[in-house]
Amino acid sequence: MGNAAAEPHGWREWLDWRAWLVAGLGAVYFASFVPYGYNLGEDGDVVYLIYRTFSGHRPYLDFGSGYTPGFFYFNALLLQLFGANILVLRWGLVVVNTLTLFGLYRLARTLMPPLFAALAPLAFAALLPVFPGEFATFNIPYPAWYVVLTWVASTLALMRCVRSGAARWALWAGVLAGIGCAFKPNTGAFNLAALGLTLVWLSAANGSRWQRLLWWTLLVGVTAAIAAVFGFRLVNRDARLLLWPVFALVVVRAMTARRKIPQALDSAAFPAAALALLGGFLAVTLPWMLYYLAQLGTAAFMRQVLFIGSGHELFFYIPIRALDFGDAAMLGAAGAALVGGWAIRRSRIAPARISAAALVIALAAVATVLAIAPMPEGPWLAFMQRWQHVSFGVALLVHWAGVVVAAGTITNTTDPTVDRRGRLGLVALAIGAPLLYLSIYPRSDYFHWVLTAPLTLMLGSWCYWRLARLWLGSTRWAMAAALPVYTMIVALAAPNVVVAWRLQTSNPSALAQLDLARAPIVLERGRRERLRTLQQTVEFIQHATRPEDTLLGFPNLHFINFLSGRHTPARYGHFHPGWPDHIVEAQIINAVQARRTPLIAFGDVQLFIGHAPLYYFLLRTYVQQHYQPIARFGRFDLLRRRGMDGESDMATVTEAMRGDALPAETMHGNAIQEMDCAAAVAWAEAEMPDSGTALTPCWHEVNDGALQGRALVAARATRDADTGRQLAEALRDGTLAGRVALLAIRTIGELADATALPPLIVARERLDGRPRDELDTALFNITLRAVIGAYLFVPNDLGATAVRDDPHAGTAALAWIASDNDRLRLVGAWIAGVRGESAAADDLRRLIAEDELGLQLVAGDALVRLGVRDGVVEPLLRGLTHDEMFLPSVVLAWSRAHPDAARVRLAETFRTGNDKQRETIAFIAAALGDAAYEVVLRPGLSDAAPRVRCACAWSLGYLGVTGARADLARVAADDPSEQVREFARDALTWLEQGRP
Repeated sequence: MGNAAAEPHGWREWLDWRAWLVAGLGAVYFASFVPYGYNLGEDGDVVYLIYRTFSGHRPYLDFGSGYTPGFFYFNALLLQLFGANILVLRWGLVVVNTLTLFGLYRLARTLMPPLFAALAPLAFAALLPVFPGEFATFNIPYPAWYVVLTWVASTLALMRCVRSGAARWALWAGVLAGIGCAFKPNTGAFNLAALGLTLVWLSAANGSRWQRLLWWTLLVGVTAAIAAVFGFRLVNRDARLLLWPVFALVVVRAMTARRKIPQALDSAAFPAAALALLGGFLAVTLPWMLYYLAQLGTAAFMRQVLFIGSGHELFFYIPIRALDFGDAAMLGAAGAALVGGWAIRRSRIAPARISAAALVIALAAVATVLAIAPMPEGPWLAFMQRWQHVSFGVALLVHWAGVVVAAGTITNTTDPTVDRRGRLGLVALAIGAPLLYLSIYPRSDYFHWVLTAPLTLMLGSWCYWRLARLWLGSTRWAMAAALPVYTMIVALAAPNVVVAWRLQTSNPSALAQLDLARAPIVLERGRRERLRTLQQTVEFIQHATRPEDTLLGFPNLHFINFLSGRHTPARYGHFHPGWPDHIVEAQIINAVQARRTPLIAFGDVQLFIGHAPLYYFLLRTYVQQHYQPIARFGRFDLLRRRGMDGESDMATVTEAMRGDALPAETMHGNAIQEMDCAAAVAWAEAEMPDSGTALTPCWHEVNDGALQGRALVAARATRDADTGRQLAEALRDGTLAGRVALLAIRTIGELADATALPPLIVARERLDGRPRDELDTALFNITLRAVIGAYLFVPNDLGATAVRDDPHAGTAALAWIASDNDRLRLVGAWIAGVRGESAAADDLRRLIAEDELGLQLVAGDALVRLGVRDGVVEPLLRGLTHDEMFLPSVVLAWSRAHPDAARVRLAETFRTGNDKQRETIAFIAAALGDAAYEVVLRPGLSDAAPRVRCACAWSLGYLGVTGARADLARVAADDPSEQVREFARDALTWLEQGRP
């Protein structure tokens, strides 16, 4: 039986009930989550920028983004048609993701029987993360969802072109790739590259001279374009893991250029198809690109649209994890499976015996793992963590298998198990899978793996199908091999299905609801306080400001801009450290000053941007000088501009909107106080509370390790620092079961503030091995949060008082600073600074001289706290040669403490340092508010580096150095850089307004 022998053809293939079943299951699944939760940062980033477009703002011109205009205008149209409501966008995603599953099944069905064809789409849906009590990732309107759909649709269109020879299908494929590029530029470009390589592979370098020239031009051009995207870095680690499978496909086809796949595209039809493909893509892409090229100019277009020279990838880069022994073992297992399959086929062992043996071995392996493997988070989370770890190795293995498979379509043209449609589909899949996967760069985390791996999952399913055929012989027996995979898919999806079931079957009163017209979302009842404080924050903003007023959120509160209907004052309102950089940060301050932004919202720093308050020292200085805290709702601080009209009205609004959060016991009934551990765990698992108060009995009064483990999983879902402290005390007191100690330590590291440090210091003395190592990491994480707390716009003690009052902490700190454990040295340095341990000064000076940014940051902070002047700033200034993230804030703090010495040290480094040092020092001078730095900044207006000239111009204006007016006017008129001229004009505006 061929792979697709029973597949319906023509219009009947769209009536295949199995395809609609897959799509229907996906539609029900996705629709069940439409009102569920939100992600403050991720939802805000995309939803608010869509809302800006809906409000008439233009991508690139009025706001900056890494996504292309089609994405914004399409979703803005949805808001225009159906209302400015986040659920409108989510229902659109239900349609998009459902169509994606349908398309994935249709593509897979050309290669495999129905039972295997459904594996990839269903696995793709099941692998999309859902975070109970938080949000579902497929509810966030990322452009990637749309581009996966256009990729699959364009592949199906190109396959139709090859089968029929009609170039119009190649035209449609190009149009679809162009639409993808209008939503997400890198993936759309890779889509075109995949289509071009597929077209080349499915034809041959035959025919007339110009036909052969076109064939080779397309092959070489696509390859060169892919290499250019990666900066022609073709042998580094990223290239080896991402590009080499693609280049291997190119090499194989180049070596077999004259050989044609049977019944593929005729050489005479190739030119029309290739030109139609490119024409369709350009027809969609050129109009908007030419428009923005004219509007922005060449330099800005290259930087903002194409990201050439922007350094974008440096700030978002997360490398693919290091491959390890497990990946090598997986490769060996795959090879052994192939060899074993060939051997078994030759021995003619009955399929029933093979299936029975495989089942017994699999069950024994699962039982062994469950019995001996440490799984502190439980089997399901352990499995997910392991899958997330191995997924990168799986992708690499599958992509190289695709190279072999694609080569086989040329060298083995008589395989009876692969019909024509299957052969064409295999080529499209072997090429498309690694090229879609290229979109994982530069942020190569697991979530981006899922977004870029649907074709990899499909290619892996085909390899598994062929392996099952090899082992079991007949198609009927091979079908049974799909059942274990379906079992895993069901296991993956089961927790999410439970969440959806509860969501759909619960009485509305049993859910927490956000009562805002633009986001009528729901969460588990235990999240009620979180939604209430978010609603209070939004309503306060709406009462305290006018619709035309602006609102700046930090570090990543675009979602509040959307909910309140208040726009950000500048092109950027998202603060990922380094993106925007200090140049753009200065422009944001210009906009806040010009628009007299009345309110600034500050929220908890989030994952990946936790050090934003450290990085944005200019904005922090400006806000602390010009704004004062006026209200706090939960985790949101609102700051009011000083000296604005309506202070009495604001006080009235504050009093009306204020209201301390109700404690969990009051919100959910006094019965919580009377719960035993088992009841509290059951309640917490269902309600998902933000507070861990109800779980308190579990840490001291329970001897059941399994029950404590469940309690820890429930506690981990809270955001309760006090629960972290309670766990630290339980760890110190030895009341936690040994089997859950690792999970407890990890939970402490995620939740606790510095109040947990004193009990953890005691607990560490009786731990060893892996628990002690995990505890050192927890201490490190807690300390970093405490360090950052001092640099928040509204500084937070975060438990430093508890450390200051604990003498045992001082003893430990002095010992740890002198150790060879970098994590402990960092913790000890911070404790020494907080406690004023002057005996640590010499050791701290040694730490600050090391080339490790974390140690330099914390040691420098400690020395500033101790009042040490000498030997502190010099290594920090040297560190500015390569760092602008951590060290500038410490240099700023030291300079404020020692202004006379700072003027000398900073001026000397400005004269002798590199471009990065001079730029950073110029901005530090502005933050210091010291006009004496005029002698440093005015010569900087003639610096060779444009960014340094920008920094000096802005700082002179910000400092109100009127003596520099003539120099700034000259720069504004004559500087060769438009950006520098703009900064000089802004500086003159500052001078006209007077020093802020």
